[in-house]
Amino acid sequence: MSEKIADFSLNHAGSTYTRNEAGQVVSYLNFEGEVSAYGGVYGTMKVVEEFTELQGLIKKLNEILISYDLQNEIITEELNNILDKYGDERKTEIIP
Repeated sequence: MSEKIADFSLNHAGSTYTRNEAGQVVSYLNFEGEVSAYGGVYGTMKVVEEFTELQGLIKKLNEILISYDLQNEIITEELNNILDKYGDERKTEIIP
């Protein structure tokens, strides 16, 4: 059974749109609200910390979605990791 540790009241206060170094549009979500704790301060702080981390992750993923260069960097890095893990020298000779 789960334990209720707090009531949250979050409202979307608006969005902010800016451009990054590459000139691409980046959106930021702004929230405002209240927290009333039941369990302990630690539990409430943990939830708020996780929420903040998730907002950062959402921001990072949005930047990846709108940036062709970031997508290419990630794909290149992942392919290099696969090559490092599974790549080996050719076992047969190619005869011209």
